[in-house]
Amino acid sequence: MQSSILWLPGAKRFSLDFESLCMTRRMRGGGVKTQGKQRGAVLVVTLVMLVMALMLGLSSFQSARLEESMSGNYRSSTQALMAAEYGASDNDIYSLQGVGNLDFISTCDSGVDYALPDEWDEDVQIVYDQDQSTSLGYRYSVGCREFDDRLVLLVTGFFGAGNGSRTIEVDFRSELLPAFGQGMLSDSNIRVNGGATLFGDVHANGNVSLDVDASSTSNISASGSASIGDEKYEGEYENVTVTSGADSVEVPSVRDFFDEGGVYDIEESEQFVILSITGSGANQGCNFDGSGDLQGVTYFCPGKLVLSGSFNNATFFADGDVDHNGSSNLSDSESVDVGIFATGNIEFNGQNDAYGVFWADGKMTQNGSSIIGGSMVSGGDMTLNGGFTFISNSDIVVDSVPSGIVRNGWRERVVDT
Repeated sequence: MQSSILWLPGAKRFSLDFESLCMTRRMRGGGVKTQGKQRGAVLVVTLVMLVMALMLGLSSFQSARLEESMSGNYRSSTQALMAAEYGASDNDIYSLQGVGNLDFISTCDSGVDYALPDEWDEDVQIVYDQDQSTSLGYRYSVGCREFDDRLVLLVTGFFGAGNGSRTIEVDFRSELLPAFGQGMLSDSNIRVNGGATLFGDVHANGNVSLDVDASSTSNISASGSASIGDEKYEGEYENVTVTSGADSVEVPSVRDFFDEGGVYDIEESEQFVILSITGSGANQGCNFDGSGDLQGVTYFCPGKLVLSGSFNNATFFADGDVDHNGSSNLSDSESVDVGIFATGNIEFNGQNDAYGVFWADGKMTQNGSSIIGGSMVSGGDMTLNGGFTFISNSDIVVDSVPSGIVRNGWRERVVDT
């Protein structure tokens, strides 16, 4: 096809090609189709992005709900653990049934775990939330361990209606009352008239007056005044300390021990022998001449008891005075296995050494030169007149020496599921 040339006055020259014009229109038509495809692609991409945004939103919502739930559970669990720890540290724990008495421990069978799971104290509430709709508290359950000198208290802290509970095991053990680990202890005064060599602590709730050998190792204290020799102590002994105005130490009562333990009502058996009273007047009483290992038997005298011979591994109860004229010895393992308890006075005579737990409601007197080892506890004055050596020994294996329950520690109890 030929081109046409147009001339217009005052205009630039140009040529109009019909075929080119048609092609240009076709290209424009093709351009319209391309724009439609682009719009479709944009729509698809937009929908995909909306779906992704929706999924991200739902995921974020679920994550937030999960985090909120986890945070709430963590808070409940933490508060429950705090409640359990509060209950474990509360000193009222000792008044719970089964905790404060040794009979519970003595009845524990080996291998029994948590023998009393229903012994709960659910009345203890330590805090409420603001609207008092969710309670926080703790409860107790008592049980035995696998060994007979331990018991375990389960303290379960809880938050809400049983949710978020945590449990702590509180371990208790039996321990001698502090008085019997004191060495020499008097609820009145202690006076040594002869020279004394001390290897152990001395305390009087009254006054202490001693003439102490320089080789002694001792902490001497008195709630009143404490002195060595004629002058007040001024630090001239390397291993001896003396303190006046010290706190008093509780001295237990033999009479109360007999009453509370039902000693007067115990029937005679191979392990509990009731001694017969013989004689009359001032000579009336029980006489016991021991020899060797007495097999852990307990002997009870309903009056004054006079001991002689050389023996170990026995306990003597006297509802009156005790004259110890014999020799009580340590066990083969060097532990103290003799106990002598008197509601009256205890008197040591002669030069025989005596090892044991010596406990009297009345006075305690030592005559002659001898060694006394173990523990000496008196409600009255303690007077030592001869040359005297005292050796404290806290390795006491006399079962009847009063003990108490002490908290040995605790840990969280995790139950495998």
